[in-house]
Amino acid sequence: MYYEAYVNKRTAMKRERSLKRSGKAYHSLKLRILDGLGEGEALD
Repeated sequence: MYYEAYVNKRTAMKRERSLKRSGKAYHSLKLRILDGLGEGEALD
C-alpha cells in the first residue's frame, strides 16, 4: 500500500512535469482564471 502510494505520487509528479513542459501557457491561463475567480469571490 505504501509502495503503491509512492508510485502514484511519482507518476503524478512526472505527469505534472510533462504538463508544465507542454502547456505552460495553458497553466498560467488557468491560474489567471482561478485568480480572477478568487477576486470575484472577494468582491462578493
